[in-house]
Amino acid sequence: MSARRSEQALIEAVGRGEPHAFDALVAPYRRRLFLLALKIVRDPADADDVVQDTLILVYGSLGTFRAQSCFYTWMFRIAYNCALGFLARRKRLLPDESGVLDDWRSVEWEVCESADPEKALAGKQMAAAMDAALDAMVPEHKTAILLHELAGMSYGQIAATMLCPVGTVRSRIASARVAIAGKLKRRGFACGQA
Repeated sequence: MSARRSEQALIEAVGRGEPHAFDALVAPYRRRLFLLALKIVRDPADADDVVQDTLILVYGSLGTFRAQSCFYTWMFRIAYNCALGFLARRKRLLPDESGVLDDWRSVEWEVCESADPEKALAGKQMAAAMDAALDAMVPEHKTAILLHELAGMSYGQIAATMLCPVGTVRSRIASARVAIAGKLKRRGFACGQA
């Protein structure tokens, strides 16, 4: 059974009130939702709140989902809007006091760990440079690159999530990559270095 049909079957099961259908539907995306929320709201506890708000909205709105886009894209649009709404209510970005964001690649973007302390330090410095570049970006560029790299979304899915043309998504991601490359170059990292 294709992933889309499987999701549709789970959505129908949720509608019938089957107990574990919703958990099965959203389980593959929970970690990515958290990482996306974390990058936007910058605090793990707040990211958990955003994910919970997202899941509540997804559950409550499931009856309106018409499969014109894939479920994943639709849910991430809700998560994106929840995170932006959270920031609007807070009207400030929270500092990262926990160290969770030291490695901006987190699980999906692992910096190569090495027994060599110099390589490990270089990896952490590169991640810090990438974080600095992300922090300096306008929200639209930051969100586009995060959805592409962190959530693994295609340009079309990002366009559907951000409600903009695919060409705009391409432009935003290109601008974000240029900003990251510039920040890495200024900090002494060669472009293409991993």
